[in-house]
Amino acid sequence: MLDALAEESTELQKGTREGDRTVVVAISGTGPELSYRDKYRSSETAEKNADLYLIAELDAFGSDFESRTNLGYVFDRVARRTGGSHEIVLSTLGADNALRKLSPWLVAGYRVAYATVPDLKKRELELTVARPGTKVHLPASTESGP
Repeated sequence: MLDALAEESTELQKGTREGDRTVVVAISGTGPELSYRDKYRSSETAEKNADLYLIAELDAFGSDFESRTNLGYVFDRVARRTGGSHEIVLSTLGADNALRKLSPWLVAGYRVAYATVPDLKKRELELTVARPGTKVHLPASTESGP
């Protein structure tokens, strides 16, 4: 799975036009992990190649501790750093619910960017949404200017 996440996100990047937003939706079951990439290299490659990761992990099939921690690390890292979501499901009966939790990110998404004066000492951004019930998701980390 670690190989697939990195390689498919690279293929996705090749087919996009400038300005397009790339989203990876992954549904994975745990089991034997046969990847040749380590978790660090896989997550770094995947992070660079897509704007948003939405992942549902079915942990119902059983696997060893190392496989679970490797997958968990990569899935959690790419989802968190892109502002996406990583849902862990302990039974296949919960897969439908996990996918429903991921679907709002795909319905309507907007990216807001702004420019500011570099000399500004205090930076503050106020974001208001007119539609009732709308949720705003911010990435876990933000880039700070010079």
